Amino acid sequence: MTKKGFEENPKILIGYGFEDLSVYGFSDVLMNLYEATLTYSADEWIVFLDTLANHRNLPDWNKVALYAGVKEAIIKNGGFHKVDCIFQLYMGRKNT
Repeated sequence: MTKKGFEENPKILIGYGFEDLSVYGFSDVLMNLYEATLTYSADEWIVFLDTLANHRNLPDWNKVALYAGVKEAIIKNGGFHKVDCIFQLYMGRKNT
């Protein structure tokens, strides 16, 4: 999905639970989308993977093998892993 895709079809955001922030007491809500490409070295990507629950819960022997394979693949393909991201920023006025 691209930023343009979100902008052209805002109904997609409903699936992320952002359909109506007024239920949380906000009004005048504005939403902006920002695109960024994050670049990770092999070691940085492994550190990130280790924050994800489905990786943290693996048996140690399996996790070591997985991370070694991921690191090897990143190094063989240029040494960096790029991730394209779309960030959502919501700003609104909290009703009192």
